[in-house]
Amino acid sequence: MSDGDYVNIEELIDAVFVKYINNNGGICTEDDVLCDKAQCFAHFTKATGKGSWC
Repeated sequence: MSDGDYVNIEELIDAVFVKYINNNGGICTEDDVLCDKAQCFAHFTKATGKGSWC
């Protein structure tokens, strides 16, 4: 590695990843409590971000 190179170091989380909402706000899994919470959070963040997803 030389000066100016970028690295990203994160701890490995050894678990199964479940995606509840896609990048466009669409639902990725069947309805359950966690899916409802993910939808609520996505709606809240878009509403408070004045229509922006980020």
